[in-house]
Amino acid sequence: MGFLPTGQRQLSWSGVDGLARIAIACQGGGSRTAFTAGALGRLLRWCEAGPALDDQRVQVLALSGTSGGAMCGLLAWYALLTQDAGGRSPAALLRDFWSDLSATEWWDVGLNAALVGATRLEEYVTLPQISPYTFEAWRALTPPPAREWLNGRARLRHLLEQHVDFPKLA
Repeated sequence: MGFLPTGQRQLSWSGVDGLARIAIACQGGGSRTAFTAGALGRLLRWCEAGPALDDQRVQVLALSGTSGGAMCGLLAWYALLTQDAGGRSPAALLRDFWSDLSATEWWDVGLNAALVGATRLEEYVTLPQISPYTFEAWRALTPPPAREWLNGRARLRHLLEQHVDFPKLA
Protein backbone atom coordinates (compact mmCIF):
# COMPACT_ATOMS: atom_id res chain seq x y z
CA MET A 1 0.00 0.00 0.00
CA GLY A 2 2.87 2.37 -0.49
CA PHE A 3 4.26 4.53 2.29
CA LEU A 4 1.11 5.03 4.35
CA PRO A 5 1.46 4.74 8.12
CA THR A 6 0.29 1.37 9.44
CA GLY A 7 -3.01 2.69 10.83
CA GLN A 8 -4.00 4.35 7.55
CA ARG A 9 -2.88 1.32 5.58
CA GLN A 10 -5.13 -0.92 7.67
CA LEU A 11 -8.11 1.40 7.20
CA SER A 12 -7.67 1.57 3.44
CA TRP A 13 -7.13 -2.20 3.28
CA SER A 14 -10.15 -3.24 5.31
CA GLY A 15 -12.61 -0.45 4.66
CA VAL A 16 -15.25 0.59 7.16
CA ASP A 17 -16.97 -2.80 7.58
CA GLY A 18 -13.80 -4.84 8.17
CA LEU A 19 -13.88 -6.62 4.80
CA ALA A 20 -10.60 -6.99 2.95
CA ARG A 21 -11.54 -6.12 -0.61
CA ILE A 22 -9.34 -7.65 -3.28
CA ALA A 23 -9.13 -7.51 -7.06
CA ILE A 24 -7.29 -10.28 -8.88
CA ALA A 25 -5.49 -9.96 -12.22
CA CYS A 26 -5.04 -13.34 -13.92
CA GLN A 27 -2.09 -13.78 -16.29
CA GLY A 28 -2.43 -15.65 -19.53
CA GLY A 29 -0.09 -17.34 -21.93
CA GLY A 30 0.84 -21.00 -21.63
CA SER A 31 2.58 -21.77 -18.36
CA ARG A 32 1.39 -18.48 -16.83
CA THR A 33 -2.19 -19.62 -17.37
CA ALA A 34 -1.41 -22.97 -15.77
CA PHE A 35 0.10 -21.18 -12.77
CA THR A 36 -2.86 -18.77 -12.61
CA ALA A 37 -5.38 -21.61 -12.71
CA GLY A 38 -3.58 -23.43 -9.91
CA ALA A 39 -3.01 -20.39 -7.71
CA LEU A 40 -6.53 -19.03 -8.25
CA GLY A 41 -8.02 -22.46 -7.57
CA ARG A 42 -6.07 -22.68 -4.31
CA LEU A 43 -7.13 -19.16 -3.30
CA LEU A 44 -10.78 -19.95 -4.05
CA ARG A 45 -10.65 -23.23 -2.07
CA TRP A 46 -9.11 -21.30 0.81
CA CYS A 47 -11.88 -18.67 0.61
CA GLU A 48 -14.54 -21.41 0.60
CA ALA A 49 -13.11 -22.78 3.84
CA GLY A 50 -13.69 -19.44 5.54
CA PRO A 51 -12.69 -16.33 3.63
CA ALA A 52 -10.20 -14.60 5.89
CA LEU A 53 -6.86 -12.98 5.20
CA ASP A 54 -4.75 -12.07 8.22
CA ASP A 55 -7.89 -12.75 10.29
CA GLN A 56 -9.98 -10.43 8.10
CA ARG A 57 -12.91 -11.47 5.96
CA VAL A 58 -12.23 -11.23 2.23
CA GLN A 59 -14.47 -9.96 -0.54
CA VAL A 60 -13.43 -10.43 -4.18
CA LEU A 61 -14.43 -7.24 -5.97
CA ALA A 62 -13.06 -7.90 -9.43
CA LEU A 63 -11.29 -10.42 -11.60
CA SER A 64 -9.51 -9.54 -14.83
CA GLY A 65 -7.20 -11.37 -17.14
CA THR A 66 -5.72 -11.89 -20.57
CA SER A 67 -5.95 -14.96 -22.78
CA GLY A 68 -6.15 -18.10 -20.60
CA GLY A 69 -6.09 -15.87 -17.52
CA ALA A 70 -9.27 -14.20 -18.78
CA MET A 71 -10.91 -17.63 -18.95
CA CYS A 72 -9.79 -18.30 -15.37
CA GLY A 73 -11.27 -14.96 -14.29
CA LEU A 74 -14.52 -15.62 -16.16
CA LEU A 75 -14.97 -19.06 -14.63
CA ALA A 76 -14.19 -17.87 -11.11
CA TRP A 77 -16.46 -14.81 -11.39
CA TYR A 78 -19.32 -16.83 -12.88
CA ALA A 79 -19.05 -19.38 -10.09
CA LEU A 80 -18.95 -16.65 -7.43
CA LEU A 81 -22.13 -15.15 -8.92
CA THR A 82 -24.03 -18.45 -9.20
CA GLN A 83 -22.74 -20.39 -6.20
CA ASP A 84 -25.62 -19.35 -3.92
CA ALA A 85 -28.12 -20.54 -6.56
CA GLY A 86 -26.80 -24.09 -6.41
CA GLY A 87 -23.95 -23.66 -8.90
CA ARG A 88 -20.59 -25.35 -8.52
CA SER A 89 -18.03 -23.80 -6.25
CA PRO A 90 -15.54 -21.49 -7.97
CA ALA A 91 -12.61 -23.83 -7.34
CA ALA A 92 -14.55 -26.85 -8.65
CA LEU A 93 -15.67 -25.03 -11.81
CA LEU A 94 -12.11 -23.90 -12.53
CA ARG A 95 -10.73 -27.40 -11.96
CA ASP A 96 -13.44 -29.07 -14.08
CA PHE A 97 -12.95 -26.68 -17.01
CA TRP A 98 -9.19 -27.14 -17.21
CA SER A 99 -9.56 -30.89 -16.76
CA ASP A 100 -12.02 -30.99 -19.68
CA LEU A 101 -9.66 -28.85 -21.78
CA SER A 102 -6.62 -31.03 -21.13
CA ALA A 103 -5.29 -33.32 -23.84
CA THR A 104 -7.00 -36.68 -23.36
CA GLU A 105 -7.84 -37.77 -26.92
CA TRP A 106 -5.16 -39.64 -28.86
CA TRP A 107 -4.75 -36.87 -31.45
CA ASP A 108 -4.31 -34.16 -28.81
CA VAL A 109 -1.80 -36.25 -26.85
CA GLY A 110 0.06 -37.12 -30.07
CA LEU A 111 0.13 -33.52 -31.29
CA ASN A 112 1.37 -32.31 -27.89
CA ALA A 113 4.16 -34.92 -27.92
CA ALA A 114 5.13 -33.96 -31.49
CA LEU A 115 5.27 -30.26 -30.65
CA VAL A 116 7.33 -30.86 -27.50
CA GLY A 117 9.69 -33.05 -29.54
CA ALA A 118 10.00 -30.38 -32.24
CA THR A 119 10.72 -27.74 -29.62
CA ARG A 120 13.50 -29.88 -28.15
CA LEU A 121 14.87 -30.53 -31.64
CA GLU A 122 15.36 -26.76 -32.07
CA GLU A 123 18.30 -26.99 -29.67
CA TYR A 124 20.22 -29.06 -32.22
CA VAL A 125 19.05 -27.99 -35.69
CA THR A 126 17.47 -24.96 -37.29
CA LEU A 127 13.79 -25.55 -37.96
CA PRO A 128 11.58 -23.49 -40.27
CA GLN A 129 9.52 -20.88 -38.49
CA ILE A 130 5.76 -21.07 -38.97
CA SER A 131 3.53 -18.21 -37.98
CA PRO A 132 0.44 -19.22 -36.01
CA TYR A 133 -1.46 -16.68 -38.10
CA THR A 134 -1.05 -18.81 -41.24
CA PHE A 135 -2.87 -21.73 -39.63
CA GLU A 136 -6.30 -20.47 -40.73
CA ALA A 137 -5.17 -20.54 -44.38
CA TRP A 138 -3.96 -24.12 -43.96
CA ARG A 139 -7.17 -25.11 -42.22
CA ALA A 140 -9.24 -23.67 -45.09
CA LEU A 141 -7.49 -26.06 -47.50
CA THR A 142 -8.41 -29.19 -45.53
CA PRO A 143 -11.54 -31.29 -46.22
CA PRO A 144 -14.66 -30.29 -44.21
CA PRO A 145 -14.54 -33.05 -41.54
CA ALA A 146 -10.90 -32.31 -40.74
CA ARG A 147 -11.55 -28.57 -40.97
CA GLU A 148 -14.08 -28.76 -38.14
CA TRP A 149 -11.75 -30.91 -36.06
CA LEU A 150 -9.02 -28.31 -36.51
CA ASN A 151 -11.31 -25.45 -35.45
CA GLY A 152 -9.86 -24.85 -32.00
CA ARG A 153 -11.89 -21.68 -31.41
CA ALA A 154 -15.18 -23.52 -31.94
CA ARG A 155 -14.06 -26.32 -29.61
CA LEU A 156 -13.03 -23.79 -26.97
CA ARG A 157 -16.28 -21.81 -27.34
CA HIS A 158 -18.31 -25.02 -26.97
CA LEU A 159 -16.37 -25.99 -23.85
CA LEU A 160 -16.85 -22.54 -22.28
CA GLU A 161 -20.58 -22.71 -23.02
CA GLN A 162 -20.71 -26.10 -21.25
CA HIS A 163 -19.33 -24.51 -18.09
CA VAL A 164 -20.77 -20.98 -18.22
CA ASP A 165 -24.41 -20.06 -18.86
CA PHE A 166 -23.69 -16.84 -20.78
CA PRO A 167 -27.36 -15.73 -21.05
CA LYS A 168 -27.50 -15.85 -17.25
CA LEU A 169 -24.68 -13.28 -17.13
CA ALA A 170 -26.51 -10.80 -19.37
